[in-house]
Amino acid sequence: MDYFAAAVREHGIGAENPDGLMVKGRRFNGEGVVMMALFTPYRKNRKGARLSDHVIRTIEEIFENNEPSELFDSCRELFFDRRLSSNNRLGIICFRGADYFIVSNYVGHILKIGVRGKEILDNPRDGYFYREAFCLKGSLMEGCTILLSTDSYSERLSDRELIGNLCPQMCVDSKYMEYALDFMSRSVLGKGEERPRSAAALCIR
Repeated sequence: MDYFAAAVREHGIGAENPDGLMVKGRRFNGEGVVMMALFTPYRKNRKGARLSDHVIRTIEEIFENNEPSELFDSCRELFFDRRLSSNNRLGIICFRGADYFIVSNYVGHILKIGVRGKEILDNPRDGYFYREAFCLKGSLMEGCTILLSTDSYSERLSDRELIGNLCPQMCVDSKYMEYALDFMSRSVLGKGEERPRSAAALCIR
């Protein structure tokens, strides 16, 4: 399978962006593996930013130092860390070919955008909870774009805007996806959003 990815982090009105954002890919036995992670700290200050850096570095180490078959359990164990309370939000999604897993302590923020519309991929009825973490394993049946983002995107953008910008037919390469995420970020700002804005998108063909 082919993957195209992009990410954007923008500060809010009068506030820096302390979110941690990661999009990483590697090859394993000739197969692509891609992981996206978004950490949103409760504290919007330097302490929150330092915690974001620590969490994202830890996830990067997990991704780089484990075999794909070990990633799910390793990511799930992150939620034993007391600092990952429900006030500090962490979402992880990882793909190996068409198969994926999700580990997150807040649900409803990972969207699957396909040729027929969009759906919430991390739906509570489809997975289970392990401590504070929602866990889900699945497999894609067709090409799509995955969007992992802060609240501002899902709250401020209509289905038409999300699908029109990120449907897989539009996402021909990473350069376009960077443009689309930046355009959507500016659209959210124009609608009065004052919070920091972070998003990562991955198109899978």
